[in-house]
Amino acid sequence: MNEEIKETFPTSIRSRRWLKMTGLFFLALLIVFGAVSGAAAAYLKLYQNKVYPGVYAGHYHLGNMTRADLSNFIETTNNRLSKEGINLDVTVGDKKTALRLSTISNDSNAAELVKLDSYAMWQNAYAVGRTGNAVQRLFGPMYYRLLNT
Repeated sequence: MNEEIKETFPTSIRSRRWLKMTGLFFLALLIVFGAVSGAAAAYLKLYQNKVYPGVYAGHYHLGNMTRADLSNFIETTNNRLSKEGINLDVTVGDKKTALRLSTISNDSNAAELVKLDSYAMWQNAYAVGRTGNAVQRLFGPMYYRLLNT
């Protein structure tokens, strides 16, 4: 039976079939890689001057914010912190105490206890997904959007 197959399909045809299948496999692999890379490049272009989705500061989502939006958000948070202060619940042993820290002021001078740096926060949030090697920069933003929520 093997001899019948060998006679029906000579060696040159079998080797061409193997070559054709290998070529089709690599062509399909190239098409899939090109589609994924193209989608990633389009995603990078879409969020060119924005923070990528999936980036958080504490429990605040900073994704899709421009520098102006983030600066506005931080200034609003700073104003709220200076007006309302910071509430802390401190537990020592079995005794729980609530502390409220607000702006320290004496007559004409006032000192803020907490102030957020909008430029440094923007730099850190914007750098997420934009640092590392070429593969990390290309696929990092998709990781933060899909898996880092």
